[in-house]
Amino acid sequence: MNDSFKTMKDQDDKGEGKRVQQIYAAILASFILNFVPDPLIQVIASLVFMAVFIALYVFRRLAEPDGLMDNHMTYLIRSVWIGGLFVIIGTIFGIAYFIGSIGFEEYARLGQLALEKQSPQDVIDVYMSRYRNEMIVGLITTLGPGTAYLAYRFTKGLARAVKGYRVAKPLSWL
Repeated sequence: MNDSFKTMKDQDDKGEGKRVQQIYAAILASFILNFVPDPLIQVIASLVFMAVFIALYVFRRLAEPDGLMDNHMTYLIRSVWIGGLFVIIGTIFGIAYFIGSIGFEEYARLGQLALEKQSPQDVIDVYMSRYRNEMIVGLITTLGPGTAYLAYRFTKGLARAVKGYRVAKPLSWL
């Protein structure tokens, strides 16, 4: 049997298959919980995401080279870094779209008005009351590509992990 297609039963001796699935479950849960509109839950989810991200490096370092754990940890690490790149690029485009839509002078005026407010919610209310559509498009532009990419990569990797398979090309962009 080809080494890249070992079944979960073949890997269960070391428990790697279950551990890989648990890591996917933790990273997926923290990723999804970041979209819950409660700031406390988002902070906790972000901390869990960072802890899991650090654990990916630790597990990869401890794994056998070319083993199931090494393969999936490499795939997940690569996914997070590339997803972060998409968020950064999306942020640049989102800001450019928003400022381009309302004009820099209006953006600066709204920024000054926001500074006079005391809470972050007041700032969001100022922007949403005047430029709701621009804010929504800017937010989708910022988070959309990275979120879609990470959702695709996480589900693809989890599907392979559940079957006990390695990811064919863990260093690829797709």
